[in-house]
Amino acid sequence: MTLVEIEAKFKINFEESYEACLEALKLIKTDELREEMKSKFLKTIEPYVNSFYHKDHIVYEIKKLKYFGFIHNADIEFYLQYVLENYDEETFNRFYSTVYEIGLSSTSAASRICHNSSWYSGKKDKERIIEETFRNGHLLANTFEEEIRKCIENVIEIEIDYINECQKKSLKGETYCDNCSPLCLEKRIAREE
Repeated sequence: MTLVEIEAKFKINFEESYEACLEALKLIKTDELREEMKSKFLKTIEPYVNSFYHKDHIVYEIKKLKYFGFIHNADIEFYLQYVLENYDEETFNRFYSTVYEIGLSSTSAASRICHNSSWYSGKKDKERIIEETFRNGHLLANTFEEEIRKCIENVIEIEIDYINECQKKSLKGETYCDNCSPLCLEKRIAREE
């Protein structure tokens, strides 16, 4: 089935779940990432859209989408947007699963990957920050793919170089700066606080 056909069957057979899916997708601010996550979701539920007996599978996938609302949106979205733009679909899917598992197995505070004050203080090197982040999620740092590690390293570089001031202001509850780099995700998606 095409994505359009899957969505049509989903809407007809699981109207309530369909509405819940649309609400969950609203949590994703960037259009490109929202479309990617919608496509990923529809492909995942394709085997289940014809039978009400598979509703639990669909509910579980919607729960994963809703997870964007349980952790700080800018954190998870910045990573996923970066990986989406720079890596293939397989890497994106593995990265999404890894970050999702970190969030599930740790507290909300521990899963907030971007908002790590060590990134701003310069007191720790990137490798140590990465390892501590994944240890917080009860995952050993040396067990996830090297590609994903590289993704995180690249994101940290971008954070340090381009959106340091925005993130600092965000942590203080202030609005994001107006004169930051075009690479700043917060500016690109024009999020209103």
